[in-house]
Amino acid sequence: MMNLFRRTPLGLVVLLLLWAAASGASVGAWAHGGEEHGHDAPASPAAAIPAAPEHNKLLLSDDTLELVVQVVDRALLIYVDRFGSNQPLTGADLTLELDGAESGAREIRPGLYRVDAPWAASAGAYELLLTIDADAISDLLIGVLEISDASPLTDAARSTPGDLAAFPGWRPDGWQWGVAALTLLVVLLIALKVRPRQAVTTTLVALALLLSAPDPLWAHGGEDHSAAAQDAASALPLSGDRARRLPSGEVYLPKPNQRTLQILTQIAAPEAVPASYQLTAHVVASPNHSGQVQAAQNGRIDTSRVPLPHIGQWVEQGQVLSHILPIAARFEQGNQQAQQAELSSALRLAEQRHGRLLKLQGSVPQKEIDEAQNQVDSLKARLAAVVKSLRGLEPLYAPIAGYITAVEATPGQIVEGQSVLFQIVDPTRMQVEALAYDRQTTLLESAYSVNRAGDRLELSLLGIGVNLKGHAIPMLFEVVADNPPLAIGEALTVYVSGQQRTEGVVLPRASLVKGGQGEDLVWTHPQAERFAPRAVRWSSVDRERIAVTDGLHEGDRVVVQGATLLSQIR
Repeated sequence: MMNLFRRTPLGLVVLLLLWAAASGASVGAWAHGGEEHGHDAPASPAAAIPAAPEHNKLLLSDDTLELVVQVVDRALLIYVDRFGSNQPLTGADLTLELDGAESGAREIRPGLYRVDAPWAASAGAYELLLTIDADAISDLLIGVLEISDASPLTDAARSTPGDLAAFPGWRPDGWQWGVAALTLLVVLLIALKVRPRQAVTTTLVALALLLSAPDPLWAHGGEDHSAAAQDAASALPLSGDRARRLPSGEVYLPKPNQRTLQILTQIAAPEAVPASYQLTAHVVASPNHSGQVQAAQNGRIDTSRVPLPHIGQWVEQGQVLSHILPIAARFEQGNQQAQQAELSSALRLAEQRHGRLLKLQGSVPQKEIDEAQNQVDSLKARLAAVVKSLRGLEPLYAPIAGYITAVEATPGQIVEGQSVLFQIVDPTRMQVEALAYDRQTTLLESAYSVNRAGDRLELSLLGIGVNLKGHAIPMLFEVVADNPPLAIGEALTVYVSGQQRTEGVVLPRASLVKGGQGEDLVWTHPQAERFAPRAVRWSSVDRERIAVTDGLHEGDRVVVQGATLLSQIR
């Protein structure tokens, strides 16, 4: 036997094994029970579904509600949505009347109702009267449901996600996986015995052939056929009722798919909206709520008495932040020392003279005693000033209360006069400086900005500069809110509403998509399960909204959520 394997090409052996397994499956060796497999067996229910998307459907709508009635397995599925927003209507009391007989509907999913209809198995035209009662809604809709001669749709005709749509109940059992694994193991052992070097390649080829067998190797069984399971299956789209792009460019999207994609609409209502502009800007400190601490003269940073503050530390107005030990040139220092010695000598003589006059008090005029005392006091003050200039420390005070935002000093550092050592900012008040490249932009009514966290910050215009800054007009705004979450120098975009008015339909920015040629489009909702693209012109309203100025008419239903998903349907 092994000699036979050595003489026979290995690929032929593998192919024969896999073909035998696939052929056995194709004649029903792996089929499930309870099915008819003879030549006279009826066709699959999926094959009886016509390609027309409106098969056995009734579309009803008014200015309040929109209904889609569909025949499924001797029952009616009724999708109830609000006409303006396309939101499912939940918790409604729905009653169906046919030839004087009323039937109540039960809600099997939000906005999806089911009514038993045995008469739906027969072709014909049926005039239906539907009554819907919900919170603040009471509506009555009448329409004729036409059922064609085609076989009624059943729950078995539901489409299944993926490439296994033809096998709705596909659920491989454990023993089926075991047989497949055993087959691959046998192929691998033969390959290792005959041609070890090609074992991995042969196994991969065997796996590919097994998965691509001509007939389905797996059958289903053990499905749940309870009423709850049937209701859940009824909510799936029909296999012949799938979303697709129509030759006209419109998109056909069944109601189940609309619920999955969460498509929402809005009724177009033109209104006068202010012109909007976007300006580049950055955050600056308010001059009345910020300050700097500078060195008044050359000196050395001294931290023997007060430690240096750190960034983010809160300081009070007038608080001592540090000290500077003045440093003078040698020539100036020598002159000060000489002046100190001269003043010290003069002070000693003045004190001696004042002492002698005090001993002669009563025999000398009091005037001379007072003059001597004044001379002593003056010399002491002058000497103290000179000593202080040589050895005293200059304190550095905080000009305002706020947080330290910059520290440019270290212990022992020698600094020059006018050097900025500390910067202090009061974060309760912030300003925004923006640049406008159009004079029309400066004629505004309101302005706001959004920080990195997504917080909206209202702005108040303080002034407009008269000198160009980078070929732009500077505009200064103040943040209205106290203690705004901003940082000095943070880049922002200012959204300005101008004084001019334009007529347009205000929509969310998410409703605007790009067409195949790069044109701007919005999707309209002309029918319950149809969506049409519409080329538009628009202008910006603010960060979240646009105003469509051309391309829409009053009363059009425009998609405001899920427009991007509609554009992807082919």
